Amino acid sequence: MKTVKSIYVLFLTCLAISLTGCQKDDDKDPVKPTLSPSSISVKQGATATVSISGGEAPYTATSSATSIASVSINGNTITVTGVAVGNATVIVTTKNSGRSELSVTVTEADAPPVENPNNDGTGETFLFGPNYTQIGSGERIFELTKSHTIKKGVYTLVGWIYVKEGASLTIEPGTIIKGSNKSYDGTKQLQVHR
Repeated sequence: MKTVKSIYVLFLTCLAISLTGCQKDDDKDPVKPTLSPSSISVKQGATATVSISGGEAPYTATSSATSIASVSINGNTITVTGVAVGNATVIVTTKNSGRSELSVTVTEADAPPVENPNNDGTGETFLFGPNYTQIGSGERIFELTKSHTIKKGVYTLVGWIYVKEGASLTIEPGTIIKGSNKSYDGTKQLQVHR
């Protein structure tokens, strides 16, 4: 009987050792999600998407600065929207607490396209350059025979512009017109004839 008890105690000891050697899978270190790309740059008002792989779904995503970058998640895709110029970090977590960070830089939005003011139906072209901020081309004299308006802004006068009798040139308040020596003869003038 002592032998049976000894075998029974030995069996229970082996069983106890083998059971304590097993760990639950939950005790393992969580797997970090992989983000592709791992950092993004997005313009104000625009969006960018990032793919998530690895780790255990479902995923969550939060922005460190929602006033700079907002974030939403749909399955394995994060959508980041640029709110204001600056930097933010999006923290992505998995079901089992795996964690990765996405660096976000929000840049200034592109300026809206400028409508060509020369398309005013008069057929006269006298504004040139980037965003039509150059009055005259510097290559010839311009004679305006119809009515035009120069919107408020900063312009550079290049060459000679004549506003002929019967025509008008309205320059909105706050407009700044600077001279340039890029004209064909090195001079610039804006003349109004009456």
